[in-house]
Amino acid sequence: MQKNEMLASVVIPTFNRKEKIAQLLHSLNNQTISSRKYEVIVIDDGSTDGTKKIIKKIKPKLIYLKQKNRGPAAARNEGIKKAKGKVIVFLDSDMIAGRNLLEEHLKMHEKNEKIITRGNIKWLPKYKKNPFSEFAEKTTIMLGAMPIEEGELHWRLFLTCNASIKRNVLLKNPFDESFKKPAGEDLELSYRLHKKGYKIVFAKNAIAWHDREFDLKEFKKDVDLFINEALLPICKKHPDCKEYEKIVEEAKSMDLHKIKNKIWLTEKAIEILEKKYRKNKIKEELFALYDGLESWHMFYALNNALKKPNIKRNNRY
Repeated sequence: MQKNEMLASVVIPTFNRKEKIAQLLHSLNNQTISSRKYEVIVIDDGSTDGTKKIIKKIKPKLIYLKQKNRGPAAARNEGIKKAKGKVIVFLDSDMIAGRNLLEEHLKMHEKNEKIITRGNIKWLPKYKKNPFSEFAEKTTIMLGAMPIEEGELHWRLFLTCNASIKRNVLLKNPFDESFKKPAGEDLELSYRLHKKGYKIVFAKNAIAWHDREFDLKEFKKDVDLFINEALLPICKKHPDCKEYEKIVEEAKSMDLHKIKNKIWLTEKAIEILEKKYRKNKIKEELFALYDGLESWHMFYALNNALKKPNIKRNNRY
């Protein structure tokens, strides 16, 4: 390793989140590796809320790029082109980095060659009063359960809100800019790299805290976004993606009225148990209901999407 070698470039796309990104930048000022070993690149994807002024005030030495609103995939690609670090660490602008986040990401790439890394995503303690947030921290909504220890992950568990990939890999395999919304662009990249033999690994100690209230209402919005902007486009681009194709075929065979009835019954049961969820036995039952509700909502949204495609969305990120 050369003395002044740039080890990591933190790439952060953002759109109208000036308060949230301020917290993230403060946390990146306090990492366990030398500030000379990493750089921070913020790509402002057409914000109109004064993001630039806030960013310059907090961390004046960072690299700030501004572009017309083209989506997070295009924003990340611009950051990758500008980056000098050997490893690109991706964070979303509503995250707060743990003090050793960059050090832990770099350790994973030292131990493994052909990998992409998913960090540990947690909810801020203030949101733990919400039982659904506690459930969401133990799983990856619509993608699968998270492991407890470090190890290899399924490609569907890769999320760029806390992740890292070597820069030379990304220069050859950029994000697909046809994904305009904050959904699907990370999974599509993960699937492409998976097919090329890359392993997706979990870095348990690379912790970032998600500053987001996440309840059933937000969950339903996320399901709709995932189906329309991630699952269906990936199926179209990659007909060989049998896992998602199987879900689509299953949804086609389901009766919409029966799905709605299942959702209604499950939500009523959840409403009762949420009042008692601090008890361990009740918590297990409640989390099982959340898991079932996740599937039913996904099938409902998918069934609707197949009948009414191209639903418009506009999310901050």
